[in-house]
Amino acid sequence: MEVLQHLRGPIPTTMREVSALSQLNLDEDVPSIQGANFPILLQECEVVNLFGDMSVEPFSYVRQTVSFDPSKWPECNSAKVSGQGVILTHMARFQEEYTSLTSDLAWHTNTTSIRLNERSAKENQELYDLALRGLQYLSGWSVQVLDTFSWKLAHCASGFTNHECPKDAENYEKATRYNYNSEERFAMIEIISMIKSVQTQLLRLEACYSEAIGRSVYRELQAIVVGQLSAPLLKAQKKKERIMLARLILAIQATCADQISDTMDLDMMMHTSSSSGGGTTGSKSWGKAASSKLSNSSNNNNHNNSMTTGSNSTMATVAASLANNNDSPTGSISTSSIFDSNKRRVGPSSSQLYLVRTMLELMVEQVSSTKQMIRKELDTATLSAIDTFLKHSFYWPYLLNFSETLIKCCDLSQLWYREFFLEMTNGACIQFPIEMSLPWIFTDHILESEHPGYTEYLLYMLDLYNDAADCALNRFRRRFLYEEIEAEANLVFDQLVYKLSDKIFRHYKRYASSILLDKRFRAEAQRTASWREPYPPPNRYTAALLRQRNIQLLGRSVDINRLICQRMTKAIYKSIEVAISRFHSSDITGIIGSSLANIVSKILTSIILRRLTKAREEQARENQAGFRPGRGCIDQMFTFRQVLEHRHKFRRPTMVVFLDLNAAFDSVDREALWQCLSLKGVPKKLLVFDHRCLRNIARISWDHR
Repeated sequence: MEVLQHLRGPIPTTMREVSALSQLNLDEDVPSIQGANFPILLQECEVVNLFGDMSVEPFSYVRQTVSFDPSKWPECNSAKVSGQGVILTHMARFQEEYTSLTSDLAWHTNTTSIRLNERSAKENQELYDLALRGLQYLSGWSVQVLDTFSWKLAHCASGFTNHECPKDAENYEKATRYNYNSEERFAMIEIISMIKSVQTQLLRLEACYSEAIGRSVYRELQAIVVGQLSAPLLKAQKKKERIMLARLILAIQATCADQISDTMDLDMMMHTSSSSGGGTTGSKSWGKAASSKLSNSSNNNNHNNSMTTGSNSTMATVAASLANNNDSPTGSISTSSIFDSNKRRVGPSSSQLYLVRTMLELMVEQVSSTKQMIRKELDTATLSAIDTFLKHSFYWPYLLNFSETLIKCCDLSQLWYREFFLEMTNGACIQFPIEMSLPWIFTDHILESEHPGYTEYLLYMLDLYNDAADCALNRFRRRFLYEEIEAEANLVFDQLVYKLSDKIFRHYKRYASSILLDKRFRAEAQRTASWREPYPPPNRYTAALLRQRNIQLLGRSVDINRLICQRMTKAIYKSIEVAISRFHSSDITGIIGSSLANIVSKILTSIILRRLTKAREEQARENQAGFRPGRGCIDQMFTFRQVLEHRHKFRRPTMVVFLDLNAAFDSVDREALWQCLSLKGVPKKLLVFDHRCLRNIARISWDHR
């Protein structure tokens, strides 16, 4: 099933492979495939995603075979829903994983920001484990999202499952718009937000994680190649029947050992006598040559040039150094050691890792085609160390390419692609509207539900367009796909800003009106069932959402704070105009409502300003003063006066330059300013009043300047 899950070939190939597997006699003992578990696997993995909106159901091909027997597939024929389609059952586990992972990431982020010295081997190992755990969690969450998406595409909604689903709806609309209930939408939104949030935290310290991974991988590789295999090599050299084991260990050390002998002739170690007729004679001749060479090098005074023999040899010293360092509580390596594995962070290449893993698997394999089984010549500790190394090194190709693996684990671009369903329409539909697109469905669900706990997840849904655009450009290399994604993303973003601004304005307008109500009347109205809506909470829309100024969308940086401010201004103007027009159309008793509307507008303006001004203050410079709360010009004037007095005291020339002289109060072209205000829709009464106030002013001239 792992092969089928990652299959990207054509469907006929998949049908042939599944058909071949289904014709196995499950009553016989098949070591490679457990017959009793195969139906359970097909039931749990009911739908296999090929790519995008294209999926395949393996059991449907099994059902079409000639030898199909329904009695042997009770799990697949049952009405039980597969685990792929029940996403709510996994939410408790996902939330627990997210909480533990984010707490560890936050702790390491805080400690890294204040660190002054290098990390020890133990700390590098902790970062290595944390990075591996993060990638595993991210891949598990992404697989569950894609499995649910694929299962929903294969099981479209109907009038029986959803009464709101019309009969003439498109198949893709039945699979996306009407196939998720409110709880499932919230679950998908939360998981997508968890994935993107953890991805941001890991990318923030990508350099630190990559360095820790490189150091940990290098240390573990040298520990097994140089440290753990040195003792079996010394024992194998003393017995001629273990020449194959010695040859494998020497080949492993020659491939990946950092300390290599200068006098050891590697060609001699790997050479097989060409004059011998068989492999056995060649092995004996190689063993005699290697033994004589090793014995000669052990008798030399220069022990550093010997590779494995003697207690003072390089490999023995390295092994002892690694053993001592592993026992050290801090994991650090002394500077007096000739082999400091914590100073290097270069991992093995793909070829080195493949060769080492292949040779180690040959050493510990249970069944051997030759008469001699190398596994019997190794002790229990060495076998356990090799098995542990093989398990750990399986993840090294992914960890050494940490950034690339992280992007792949968080890639949710398949949630947008709908080319297969477009082809099924036979040209009747060129492109589906945004109401059928999952990114907008999730975004609109957050806006319509107005759930305060999910408002902060609103902008994470836009990142799905970034994944889809990256896939279209870098994987498919198709411009028309990117243009379709860009057009939909622009439309979705405009709708998002429009609906978000409107809902924020309406919410705080209701909140400002509710403040003016009598407390006793408000409490009594809340207890009765005739009250139309509950009392609006003051912090439904978090301030963090309104402070976003650098949203990355398709390579562009968007200031959503500025866009919301523009729409808020237009909404306030329109609200005031409606109040004034209503006052003009009513009798004298309308003055009471108009006066209250003025108070409501002031309260609304103060509420919105409190949330938007904070973001403006964060963007302003620290040395900017004037027209800012708590930052008057008195301190700047006092400092300027002290500087002038100090320079005048020592009779030094002083030159003062006003860089903003052209923007001073008496240098503004007010005629152009009034024209701009008129074009912006400012009432004529306000323009006339401002013109009269500034009519009798004059520009100050000093020293003919």
